[in-house]
Amino acid sequence: MLTYEKVDINEKNGKDSKILHKDFENFLPADVANYDDWNELFCDPKRLGESLLLEDGSQLFEQPGGERFAALHKMDWAASLNRFWTKTHREVHSMWGFLASTHRIWLVKHAFLFCLGLTLAVKDPDHIDFGHVALLGNTWPVRLAAVGLLVPLHAFLWGFARYHTTGSPVCRRISGPACWLASFGRTVLWASPVFTYAALRYIELQGKLNDENSDLQIGLVSS
Repeated sequence: MLTYEKVDINEKNGKDSKILHKDFENFLPADVANYDDWNELFCDPKRLGESLLLEDGSQLFEQPGGERFAALHKMDWAASLNRFWTKTHREVHSMWGFLASTHRIWLVKHAFLFCLGLTLAVKDPDHIDFGHVALLGNTWPVRLAAVGLLVPLHAFLWGFARYHTTGSPVCRRISGPACWLASFGRTVLWASPVFTYAALRYIELQGKLNDENSDLQIGLVSS
């Protein structure tokens, strides 16, 4: 991707005078590689060895150790430093990029602690007719389980934010049966509060508000 409209030489100081494309004056495209990406590339020996290519398409590190320096003039730097190999993080200037960086603060400090404190501070309704259920439940174990629904909601938003901010090299690295199996396990774990909440609401809808039922609800929330 061409970033500059043209590059001139400043006659006064002899330095390059770069003029960006009109659409890139405020922000560069999210997938443009820059010195941060190249610095990360040179700090990762395995990825560096795979990405440094010669003009004939072979890898520089396939050459014998004593011949690599002499082969540097044959380097295909445009291909070696291409964003497809170097861009691990897409610089998205949106709320998704902001959420991907600060999601733990919003989940733990704000949403979870606020809802948990609110749930513990509010008492159970004085009277609810049989078959009628409050929005977040008639008893505090059910309301606690409702707070747990923040976990799958957070997981969905965070996953979508990661989708927008993850670069091509990372996407290739996390693809494969082992990564798919790990993703499935995380999905089941993140979805467990939904099953807990559904079980508690089912128990509550039976209308049996005795001590044994209450102990069962507390046990489900604790688990």
